[in-house]
Amino acid sequence: MAEKYAPNPKDSLAESKVLAQNAMEVSNPLVEARKSCINPSQNAKRNKSNSSSSVGKKPKLSTEAPVQSVKRKTKTQQDISPKKPNIGTNEPSKTQSLPTKKASTSMQSKDLSMNQGNLRPNIRKQTKRTRPLSTEISLSSTSPAVLRNQAGKMAKVKGSSLRHSWHGMPSGLRSTHGSVDPRRTPQRQQKAKFVRKGVAKTLRDYEDEDFHSEDETEILDLFPNETRILFDGLTLWLEMAEKRLDLMERDFDEGSTSDDERLVQRTKKTFQVFKEETRLQEFKLTMIRQTCDTAIGIPGEDYRIAIRKWEVIKRKVTIHEQRLTLMSQGGGNLSRLYYWLNEAEALLESYEDVQENDGITSLKCRMERHKDFFQILDEKRHVVQELRQHGTDGNTNVGEGVIWDVTQRFQTVEKSSQTAADKLSMEYYRNKVGQCLELCQEQLLDDNLKFTSQLQAEDAFNQHLKFFHDKKYIKKLSAYCKKLKDAVEKCRAAMSEEEQNNINQYLQNVSKQFEEILQRMQADEQKLEHIHRCWSEYNHAVELSQPWLVEAERLLKQGEIERCKDYFMDLEDAQHDVTKATDAIKFLKRHSCGTVIVTLEQQVAMLDRRLRRVTRRYTRLVKSKHRDPKLEKYECCVDEMMDWLDQSELAVNDEVDIERLERLQQQVCTCEALLDELNNHVDGVETINEVGKTLMHDKNIASSIKGTILNVNRRFDKLKTTLPQKHKKLKQLQRLVHNVTSGLDETGTWAEQTAKLLEKNLLFENFEEVKNLHVQYETQMVDYKKHADKMKAKNNTCSQIENILGEEGLQSYKEEIGRINERWKVVQEHAETQHAKVGHVYVTWERFENALVRLRGISQSSNEDESCLTEGESLCKEILQSKEELCSIVGSEFGAKSVEGNAVCAIEEWKRVSVSQKVQKLDKETENIRDHVLKAFKTACFDFVSQLGSLDENVDLDGIYERTLATVCCQARIDEFDTHMNEENENEIKDEVKEYYEQTRTKWQTVKEQLLGEKANYAKLREDLVGYIEKESDLNGWIGKAEDVCEHIKDIEQDGNTEEVFEAFETVSQELENKTTILEEIACHKSEILAIVEIPFLTDRYQALTERTLSTKNKFEATKKRLPVLKQYFIHRDTSKGLVEWLTEMNALFQEPFNVDSLENLEREIEAHSATKVALQDRSKALEGTVANAKALEEAGTLSETDMKGSVMEDMWNSVQESLSKRTQELEECVCLWTSYEENMLHVMSCLTKGEMLLAEVKSSQGNTKDVLENLLEQVE
Repeated sequence: MAEKYAPNPKDSLAESKVLAQNAMEVSNPLVEARKSCINPSQNAKRNKSNSSSSVGKKPKLSTEAPVQSVKRKTKTQQDISPKKPNIGTNEPSKTQSLPTKKASTSMQSKDLSMNQGNLRPNIRKQTKRTRPLSTEISLSSTSPAVLRNQAGKMAKVKGSSLRHSWHGMPSGLRSTHGSVDPRRTPQRQQKAKFVRKGVAKTLRDYEDEDFHSEDETEILDLFPNETRILFDGLTLWLEMAEKRLDLMERDFDEGSTSDDERLVQRTKKTFQVFKEETRLQEFKLTMIRQTCDTAIGIPGEDYRIAIRKWEVIKRKVTIHEQRLTLMSQGGGNLSRLYYWLNEAEALLESYEDVQENDGITSLKCRMERHKDFFQILDEKRHVVQELRQHGTDGNTNVGEGVIWDVTQRFQTVEKSSQTAADKLSMEYYRNKVGQCLELCQEQLLDDNLKFTSQLQAEDAFNQHLKFFHDKKYIKKLSAYCKKLKDAVEKCRAAMSEEEQNNINQYLQNVSKQFEEILQRMQADEQKLEHIHRCWSEYNHAVELSQPWLVEAERLLKQGEIERCKDYFMDLEDAQHDVTKATDAIKFLKRHSCGTVIVTLEQQVAMLDRRLRRVTRRYTRLVKSKHRDPKLEKYECCVDEMMDWLDQSELAVNDEVDIERLERLQQQVCTCEALLDELNNHVDGVETINEVGKTLMHDKNIASSIKGTILNVNRRFDKLKTTLPQKHKKLKQLQRLVHNVTSGLDETGTWAEQTAKLLEKNLLFENFEEVKNLHVQYETQMVDYKKHADKMKAKNNTCSQIENILGEEGLQSYKEEIGRINERWKVVQEHAETQHAKVGHVYVTWERFENALVRLRGISQSSNEDESCLTEGESLCKEILQSKEELCSIVGSEFGAKSVEGNAVCAIEEWKRVSVSQKVQKLDKETENIRDHVLKAFKTACFDFVSQLGSLDENVDLDGIYERTLATVCCQARIDEFDTHMNEENENEIKDEVKEYYEQTRTKWQTVKEQLLGEKANYAKLREDLVGYIEKESDLNGWIGKAEDVCEHIKDIEQDGNTEEVFEAFETVSQELENKTTILEEIACHKSEILAIVEIPFLTDRYQALTERTLSTKNKFEATKKRLPVLKQYFIHRDTSKGLVEWLTEMNALFQEPFNVDSLENLEREIEAHSATKVALQDRSKALEGTVANAKALEEAGTLSETDMKGSVMEDMWNSVQESLSKRTQELEECVCLWTSYEENMLHVMSCLTKGEMLLAEVKSSQGNTKDVLENLLEQVE
């Protein structure tokens, strides 16, 4: 029961809540529509009263075509179609705009104008005016069909605004003509999902606390139009039924507290009508379910939502029916209490299907609804206590059984409500905890994550801080875990032992995951903070040291010594900055990847070199106490040499990269260039030594100069040794890597192919398989030794590379080489063995097949020598021996049986050779009969062709055939030899010869079929000749008719009877394709004839017929192209006359005056004018086509002086259009005048009514009449 009536947890409760809040605003216009549909007499009065509210609204005359109204209707229907709430995203819920798009009814359509922006204010005004009547509603005619029919009736009340009301159709109903189902639009397709990996992953929106990961995608299928209409009607009824049930619930509440009997009776009647409608809708739902069961395609999600709504409404109907029964028995507190208990029990039953994946929003809505519903629990408890104390409900006595039943049910509901609230809270916080855990797991960093840039690291750090600190998700997770534990403790008493174990295990897992997340979060934060600090320190150090070094270099070259001393007081700070940058780079290197590390190391090395350089130069400058040009020159030489030494040492110390061959080649080229420069820098070192010795006379800088010289010489001497070694090592590695990579793919492919070949099973079924496999093995094994040497050499080369670079040197090639070695081991183990086995099988089977061929050759030869018999015996022995050997090594049962069968067949055939000569005579006779009959047919065929002549229509083909081809005695010879064969069959024939006799008989049957087939071919030759002559005659007749009709078309303008000529041309045109097919049939007959016999003149005759046919067809096509122009001319001549007369009538019609002495006559004139506009619009396309046709004909020069010109017709049409616009303007002015008149009259009547009311108030008042009259006059003014 609970499962049947429980609302679905995935249903949008938020949407229901919003709709409930706006129920009054939406329902009152519908109430007016229903009342107008029920009582037409009251409808007329209400129209009169409503017209006062619409005074001042100028009715506009529609100038749009009806098609535009239909388009507007389709768009509005798409706008108001129910849309699914977008739960769990940052987009505003589409359900918030749903109540503002109210369903259009016939009453709403009365006040609609061309300005659609006035729709909402009009509805609000109607709602405000009709709100007091909400308790007098009759809800008996809200089904879609009734609304549509009644709306059609209301069109008679006000016709001028009908075109703005979408023809009276409620907007909630989808039109089945031209409307587009909004659920089939691309917006309803599945939305893209984002995946986050490491830092680059995109987080789901964790700012929305009600986020959930449910899939809200609908699946829409095509289904029949009838089922779509039923389903759309049911959907609309369900939406309206929810609002009507809310209204009826308020009526029930008023009826329970009111003594008005009429209100109670009206409530009962309304509910009975609604119940009958429910039965009708249940019948429709049954039909829809049948369609769904046959898998025709009811929309999946919409169908399930409708079913859930239907179950909820059905449950509410049952509850209302029970409450109505209680009201009839004497309402009051007991009735309302029973109703509340029914609803409470239904609500509690619906919680039985609460699942963990129900979604946060759904559970939150359930909790809010539960809290709102049970907030009056104390009030209901007070009612129960009063019933138990007094035993009465108002003035009615209540039995003890009823009181006991109510008390027990209330206690059960009270206890279950708290349990249900705790369970909902537990499931809600369980979902929240799961969501937070998932989001936190996504935000944590990968263990091996490395950054490629500072920006990426900064983004990861900011994202981490935003998530864990700004959004406080750890605190949220902790709070949710605490709330979950509290909720679990409250629910423990109602849980089973298994449920408690499960929830305990879940809480342990959550606690463990929370601790892991907390630890990883702290570790990630420390790591990201340290990376951020290192980047900041590095950038800060570079920003400080770079300009300081630039200024220091400038001062050392150009500045004063005192200025340099002052500036170099910050030298220690600069050194400290470079040291900090170096330390930061060491840490960043462990957490970065790509080229950023190389770039950073180069920048730091450059800073360090520049710092050491300026330090050295500053020290010497300060010690020398003056600027020496020799020292300046010496410093430049030292700087140049130091730069080259740094570059060379960097190249020497650079790690060898064999993963990228171009990088290795670049390193080799760099070393070669440095080696070339090494000899050139020998002179530079000597110059530094000589100049340094000269400068050493200055004892202040002698020690510094000496240290520099020793440093340069030491580094240069070291490079003399290390640079050639590095170059040699790189060249050796380049050669080794080339040896490894060259041919590696070829060897790998060969090993892969060979391994796949070795994986094939060695179960042979026939000789072709053995032969093919042997060829494959031979092909592969040809290169076995070559690839074996290659693999050995490559493995040795890999060992050499590992000896040079270590185990990590071949890291990039290890996987590929390991895979190839693994395959190569398989090849080494099995290749030679399986190759030898396949070779043995192949040699044995080949010897067996050769013996079979030789034995069969002897069996088929006609040589009867004794040597052939001896050779046959020896071949039989060889075949038997090979058969035994093959059967033991082929490995396949089918192959062994095949070998044995072939051997038996060959031996048996050879045994029958000696006795086969007895039946050879029959074979020779068969050949003689065939040669004789075929020769006779050939001679008769030559006579048949010679007697045909020119193949005229009067030729006697049957006579010629009887005199030539029919005279061949083919059937007689066949019957004669059949008799002879039957006689031989009756004689005694030995068993060993019978088989050969049957072979001879089979051969005779073949010859017999050949002869009969030859006879049938000549019979078919006669039929093809007859068909050829008939088709040729038919085609010649059509060609004659086509030429005649083309001649008639030339003189068609002088011929008065054009229709007959066009009909004749059309008849011949229809036969054109058929006659083309006849030509193809003639070609088929020709081909069949020439395939049997050669007729010299037949090809030339067919060629001439083809040329004549094509010539006539081209002439006919040319005439056919000219035909539309002629038809167009005659059509214009026939239609222009009628259109000119019609335009003249329209001009005369607009000259007649119109009657506007009353509003009714004005509306009739407007309707008549609208009909005239529609007629003009309908004829406008025909007129435009006629005018365009006339202009085209006039440009082509086809029209004569007497024909109607297009410009004349266009001038007449423009005149009619001007008259139409003038008449439209006059009618609009009349409408304005009548509207102003009605408005002023209403104002006068309102003032008179107000005066009467004030006078009545004066008469009823006591006291000073004068003062009252003065107040009255002031109010009147």
